[in-house]
Amino acid sequence: MRLRFKHLIYLVCFIAFQSQAKLVDCKSCNTTTDFLNNAKANAQLISGTSYIYVSNTNTEVIKKFRVRYEAGNPSYGEPSVFIVGEVAVDNTSYYTFKDAMGVKRSVTSFVDTSKDIPGDIADSAWKMPANSLAQNQVINYYRDNQTWNEMVGNYFGSLLSVFGTLVNVNLTITVKFADGSNADFALTGIDHEGKLRFKFLKGTDKLGNTIGSKSSDLEGLFKTDKSTFQLYNGAANRHNYIITGVSTSTIPNGSVTIIDCHMDTVTKRVTCKRKS
Repeated sequence: MRLRFKHLIYLVCFIAFQSQAKLVDCKSCNTTTDFLNNAKANAQLISGTSYIYVSNTNTEVIKKFRVRYEAGNPSYGEPSVFIVGEVAVDNTSYYTFKDAMGVKRSVTSFVDTSKDIPGDIADSAWKMPANSLAQNQVINYYRDNQTWNEMVGNYFGSLLSVFGTLVNVNLTITVKFADGSNADFALTGIDHEGKLRFKFLKGTDKLGNTIGSKSSDLEGLFKTDKSTFQLYNGAANRHNYIITGVSTSTIPNGSVTIIDCHMDTVTKRVTCKRKS
């Protein structure tokens, strides 16, 4: 489903604005030095003067930097000129960013206060790894809500209308499932057709285990009962791995068992042993 937009101006966001500065989100940036170093690392080396914005959407801080670059001529011993310095954020960029942060809070609050994902869509976060169909169904559950759909469109659309290029400007939501697990998804932007891009990041099950998105996340210590092991085994199978050493029949009824699992990437097997 394509995102709906409240204002026609947002539709122009899908045109590439080469003249506009880009916005880079840096969730680990806290100090002035952090922001400056990130600006230097992401600045476009275009001859003359350009601008780059660096934000931390977790702390809702945005900074603007002027970039001056002139290519040198090594043949004549002329070094390149590369100077990056902070300048005041212009009002349009500042208030657009602040408004977008308000929309971001509304998007996450909508999900936080929503009911669990219906069981006929997915009954556990363990169903997410290596399962693009289930991931799409979960996101579509929210996309089918017009209010939420418009909020997400306005979030990315308003930022794109001012900054033109967004880097790492993701919006993370945490969805809940009926079995007590939850999953984090990053909403990463809107493509040229107006479709929302997203990525499953990780989850947490009812026993506190981390549910990773990669096959390597199948390795380690896990708390498990019969139902959790079945879900873990299903995730392994979708990653084309076979679980050996432990099965539902070896896990006592009504108890939680710790298993220690190790992967063999050659044989595509995960060997698990009971620790308790």
